[in-house]
Formats: sequence, structure tokens, C-alpha cells
Amino acid sequence: MKEAVMVKYDYSAIPYFDNHTHELDYDRTGYTPEELSISFLHGFRDMPAAAGNGEDWISAGQAQDLRNLGVVKTMVCMMAKRFGCAPNLDAVTEYRNSLTLSGQEEYAKVLYREAGIIGCMIDSGFPMGDLRTRFPCRTFRLFRMDPVLTELKRQCQSYAELKKTFLDRVCEAVGEGYAGIKCHIGEIHTLQVRYVTEYEAEKAYASAILGDPKASELVYFAIFCEMMKLCGEKDIPIHIHTGCTGGSGNGRIGELNPLLMAEFLNDREFQKTKIVFLHGSYPDIRNAALMTHMFPNIWMDLSWVSPWTSMDYENILQAVLGVAVHSRVLLGTGQHGIPEMSWMAAHLARRSLEHIMEGLSAQGIISEEQAYETAEQLLVGNARRLYHFPEEEER
Repeated sequence: MKEAVMVKYDYSAIPYFDNHTHELDYDRTGYTPEELSISFLHGFRDMPAAAGNGEDWISAGQAQDLRNLGVVKTMVCMMAKRFGCAPNLDAVTEYRNSLTLSGQEEYAKVLYREAGIIGCMIDSGFPMGDLRTRFPCRTFRLFRMDPVLTELKRQCQSYAELKKTFLDRVCEAVGEGYAGIKCHIGEIHTLQVRYVTEYEAEKAYASAILGDPKASELVYFAIFCEMMKLCGEKDIPIHIHTGCTGGSGNGRIGELNPLLMAEFLNDREFQKTKIVFLHGSYPDIRNAALMTHMFPNIWMDLSWVSPWTSMDYENILQAVLGVAVHSRVLLGTGQHGIPEMSWMAAHLARRSLEHIMEGLSAQGIISEEQAYETAEQLLVGNARRLYHFPEEEER
């Protein structure tokens, strides 16, 4: 048997689509090293807001800890190489500040062009068309259902009124151009959803608006079921937050496992609606991957996983590819504030896919053509299919 030869792959020409980002702070002209590293903190700050500078207040000890986050070290390494400066947080911060004296917009344009980022899905509370949601690439928007549902519950006198008003609002959002619905059902209640009839929801509604947890869950599940049907009819994907991205998950981390939805999704009616499990249920990444294998309507998104798990990202991505349907895996960031996150993620994704596919090809597990197909699907092709934009419409 011939010895396998390692062939080097180059996916640098494949564009990148960021499936989950928040708005950038274009007006920001500079950061301290501590502020830049805090951009990557999704856990608790160790000083209460009253102790100093609001939510960004951290002790000297935590500031030192943040310098030792793997993702911060990766950011420093990658940006130092790009800038040609010393590989430490202070030098990188000083250099990037020299590039953003009039704000971050031009800096973002350069980074996006360098990284070949051609589109993104924006998760923002700002209205459609708000200039604060502009990006140097093609943009798509997520409609946040939970704030709308909370507000409507204060206004509507019955479940029937709530259902009609909410579904009308979803239809309006789709008409405005929103390309997906964002949902935090796991943190608010649980991913162990069950079908709730209109009769059950109406009966529970009076208690729900008074704050009864069980009644609120019944009403939420009933609305969720109706939204599933509507989104299936309109071919609009529902993006569901899963796993833990460093925060507390409102203390309901155990309810964020996508496997909890399996029984609910056995209903063929709900298999007509595309569901995207955001953040890949990290750290239980294989659970979301398995769900794409089990159900024809399940997609998974690896935002936050990159760049936050940068030092382990290649291993995680290979684990996902081992069981997931390659044509239903999306890449993203969970970026907010600074454009380095998407820049890093695009480079990390291509590099990781190159290494993974080189190894698999050398073992005779996947062909060069199959390897390229998978890389193209993850980097941009799957997003093109999900959001219905052909290659010629990217720019």
C-alpha cells in the first residue's frame, strides 16, 4: 500500500460569511489594553458597578487574568503579526489606536476586505435600516422575538389577541426584510418544548401576565409552536440560542441542550421549519452536531466558538464534521464592538479547515474535491442557501 502524501490545501480565496454578529462601535476612537481585553469577556466582572466605571469596572487582578484568556492571547498574536509590532497587549492596543483616530469604520473596512468577509447576519435591537447596524459587507437581520413578546403580553387581554398580534408582527418583520427570527426559549424556560393547545394557553393566560412561571411557560410554548408553523410556511429560519458562551445563561444552563428538543421535533409538522442552533451548544458541541444528523430541518452555527475557543477550535470543528451534515453547518463570531473578531474568525476558519482536510485526505478519508466542497459550504455556501443569495449578489 502506498504511503499517503500530505497535500497542502489553500482556501484563502473562499469568501467568509459571519452568521452571527452584533453591531460595531464605529464612533470609538481608542481603547485601553484593559478595555480591549474586556471585549472578549462573557463572564462576570469582579467589581460591582457602583465601585467605579459601570459595567466595565474590573480589579487589577481580573485585568491580569483577561490578558491570559486564550482568545486574547490569540488576538494579540494575530494582530501583532499583522501590525508588525511586539506581541503583547499594550503594543497591539497602541498600534490599533493609531489606526482608529477618527473612529473604527475605515479600519473595519480594511479588515473585512483583507479577510474576505462578504456578508453577515446581524443580531441587534436597533430598527431595520438604522445606521448603527451598517457593515462593510452585505447584511441580513435577525428579528428578536422575545422583547416583542414581552411587550405584547403587557398590552394584550387574551391569548387569542396575543397570538394574532404577535404573528402579525412577525409577518411585518419578514416584510421589512428580516431574514431570521432570534429566540432565547432555553434561557427563559427550557429547550424541552412541548406542544401546547390554544385552549391550554388561553386558560393559563391570566396567570401568565401576573408572572406565574408555569403559566408563562405554557403561553410561550404555544406562541413558539404557532411561530414554528408560520416560519415554516414563509421559509424563515428560527435561530435558537443554545449552550453557554461564558455567561450564566440566567442560571438555566442545563436547559440549553438542543437534545432536549428531540421529542418535540418528532412531530413532522415542526420538521418543516428550519432551526439554527446558535453557538453550537458549546461546550456540548457534539449534541448540536448530532441533531443535524437526526433531523432534516436542523442547522448548527459555530459563532462564539470562533474566535473564543481559538486554541481548541480546530479540534472542535473536526468533531463537528465527524457527525454533522456538512451542508447545514454555519460559521460566525458573536462579534460586538470591535471588527477584529470577524477578521480573526475568518482566518482561523480557513486555517483550521485546511489543516483538517489535509489530514483527512492524507488518511484517505476524504478526497481533495470533497474537502474543498466542505470548506466552501462552511465558509459561505451554506449561508448562501439558507438566506437565498447567489454568489453574484454577494457584493
